[in-house]
Amino acid sequence: MDDVKRNMLLLQPETVLEGRYKVLCDIASGGFGTTYKVWDEQDKVERAMKEYFPQNLSTRLPDGRVVPYSKSKQEGFEHGKLRFVEEAEMIYHLNGLPKNGVARIVMLTDYFGANDTKYYVMEYIDGKSLYNELCENPNGLSYIKVINYLNELCDTLDELHTKHDIFHRDISPENIMLNRNGHLQLIDFGNARNISAIKGHTINLKVNYAPIEQYTRQGEQGSFTDVYSLAATAYHLLTGQVVPRVDDRLDGVTYVPLCEIKPEISERVSKAFDHALEIHAKNRTQTMREFKQELGIEELLKKERLKRGKAIPYYKVLVGDVPQSIKCLESERELVLGRSKEADIYVGDNQFIGRKHCSIRFNEEEEMFYIIDYSKNGTYIDNKSLPQGREVKVSVGTQVILANHIYEFELGVKYE
Repeated sequence: MDDVKRNMLLLQPETVLEGRYKVLCDIASGGFGTTYKVWDEQDKVERAMKEYFPQNLSTRLPDGRVVPYSKSKQEGFEHGKLRFVEEAEMIYHLNGLPKNGVARIVMLTDYFGANDTKYYVMEYIDGKSLYNELCENPNGLSYIKVINYLNELCDTLDELHTKHDIFHRDISPENIMLNRNGHLQLIDFGNARNISAIKGHTINLKVNYAPIEQYTRQGEQGSFTDVYSLAATAYHLLTGQVVPRVDDRLDGVTYVPLCEIKPEISERVSKAFDHALEIHAKNRTQTMREFKQELGIEELLKKERLKRGKAIPYYKVLVGDVPQSIKCLESERELVLGRSKEADIYVGDNQFIGRKHCSIRFNEEEEMFYIIDYSKNGTYIDNKSLPQGREVKVSVGTQVILANHIYEFELGVKYE
């Protein structure tokens, strides 16, 4: 499609929907529609807005409406629209997952109908996909970086499966975002379904990441389906090479075991990948928890921490009335931040900052920070307000905002 024709199909810059979302530019297109960067006039923040616009079934009229090409396309168009709304409702239901840490599911803020189609609005993730990171590192990412990614993703997907009875069914480097705080976030839930109600649903396959059971409507799917896709994704991240598509593997095409490509990868880890990439589901690793245990992720990360030496936590002031500085913290001690002179960390005398606004604690064994918000005006990470009174786990490098950007700081670690 040439650029002129493509631009005719897009919402034009400056278009305003619902009286608040002003289109800035398009950022991605897929099988179901187009995602735009928009300006939210009400909340004064950039967001991402996804429009249902399947270009194989529909077109855009000069007045902006999206309509099927013909009556023969009507049924498929309406079915896809229902699926799109289901995706929006599912993401909305999952907002804030996981509950014990910073959300790793993209946050949905609104959904609505306009132009004879459907839209949903999400947080705008300031970062890049793991596919983009692979493009920058075509021979693969570092072993320990991918292990850290797997540690996060296994935990999040395990919660998705066990507590919500939902699995993603479209895990790939394109659908995992890395934001500026170093957190991973899963996007694109167009294929996600409740585990007990998925037979008969068609999906869009990414063939190098999809297991055999996704090639047929009758295939039984479960947590093991996401295990295969995550293992195939991690294999690609580690090696820069894709796992052959399943139908080719059935014809005898093989992939090279990890330990033969990367000498630093142990036979144990390599075999854990082989188990997770078994063609037939009954022979495959069944759950994310099993995959994480077979990889030995906790032991690997513990060894890596020991190699680096003793971790000294610190916080660095980025924005605030107090002088910008870096201050070391004590491990395992809860430190209170606030405008009270009795606070462990005084953040200035601003009425929007609570006397006891929040607290931070560093866990030396995990090398993770824990934050509790006690305020009226909020403590924010990645533009999300933390739940009041509940401890939230965040990683090194996280930037924290108090109230309305009145005070900002970064949590870090140095080694000695």
